[in-house]
Amino acid sequence: MKKALIFQGGWQGHEPEKVAGILAGILEEEDFNVKITNTLTTLQEDDLTQYDLIVPNWTQGTIEKDQLQPLIDAVAQGTGLAGLHGGEWEIPSVWK
Repeated sequence: MKKALIFQGGWQGHEPEKVAGILAGILEEEDFNVKITNTLTTLQEDDLTQYDLIVPNWTQGTIEKDQLQPLIDAVAQGTGLAGLHGGEWEIPSVWK
């Protein structure tokens, strides 16, 4: 099974927790085992190369160099990185 990491947080106006839940549901439908975290320290503590995909869902925060470097290294070794612009979400009726 594929593995994905979503790290969510930052400005609450983009509803990161809600968006992370929606994204996790979509990924789980595509046979991903999804881990959601609400702290950037996960980037330092986890072996990021174990993930097939990492989804940053963080707005208006600061990522420190020692948090960013493991992410850069994992991507350089083949881990996928999904771009995301946070947003206020309504679940489309087709997903309910």
